Amino acid sequence: MKKRFWLIPLLLTGIFVALQYGCEGDNAGEVCDKFSPPEGCNATEEAMVCCDDNRCYYVYQGVEYPNTEDGIDDLLDDMCDDDFDTKGCVLILKERTKELLKEARECAGCN
Repeated sequence: MKKRFWLIPLLLTGIFVALQYGCEGDNAGEVCDKFSPPEGCNATEEAMVCCDDNRCYYVYQGVEYPNTEDGIDDLLDDMCDDDFDTKGCVLILKERTKELLKEARECAGCN
């Protein structure tokens, strides 16, 4: 009986420690994915789409763009030539962002 008594607090402590520190990291709960430039776009590098459980944003050449209509337009303006049609690209980008936000919210359960 005494062995079980000591085992229960030890087990509970182990579970607490695992839950507390299991998902820690610099960007715990944040997920990012590379966004390749659309065909015909003159971008020199890929952009990043990042989401946590509350918001999403884009990073291109070290500049962070918000997940708003203006932010997406500014991102694509910086990535592509002025004569590039971005309508289809905006739809693809929004769909991928929605998927990442869902993934980030699922991961937020770790925290």
